[in-house]
Amino acid sequence: MASFRVTVTGITPVMFDKFSGKEAVKRNQELPYDEQCQKKVYRMENDDKANLAIPGVWLQESLKESFIVHAGRGKKQEMDRQASSGIQIRELMIDLNQTDYEIDERQIPVKKNGSTVDRNIVYRPLLRNWIATFTLDINMPLSQTDIMAELKRAGEEIGMGAGRKIGFGRFQIEKFTKI
Repeated sequence: MASFRVTVTGITPVMFDKFSGKEAVKRNQELPYDEQCQKKVYRMENDDKANLAIPGVWLQESLKESFIVHAGRGKKQEMDRQASSGIQIRELMIDLNQTDYEIDERQIPVKKNGSTVDRNIVYRPLLRNWIATFTLDINMPLSQTDIMAELKRAGEEIGMGAGRKIGFGRFQIEKFTKI
């Protein structure tokens, strides 16, 4: 197993959206938008003034997905198995060393009655300038160069957090040191 201390910086904003069940989502939509956002953000402690954080699993899943996407034809299932057990971010929550965020307001399509589409306005916490430092453990037969290259692709192509399919949560590597 190889371990690395990694620092990444955001090249696009990261958007938060902590899912807490359908009933909680319905209750939250009736709250003022700033209170809705407080319920969707991750913090290092259970305190509205504590530093913002991201779950380590966000980065872990981003890297795993990148490995799978770039696996050769007929090798994706095996890569999924290897990456699921071979990639680990040690930190459960990663401190972003910031306490404030912006509020993103956007319309999202919602299916009603099967096929009709309605639009809801959602409010989510958004952080434009972010830096995350974490420890990455890899138990896969790869060189340090290959691991760094895949993490770079994960940051450029996959991203993390809410809205990553529309370009949020992209990052670049600032430091990558074997420990």
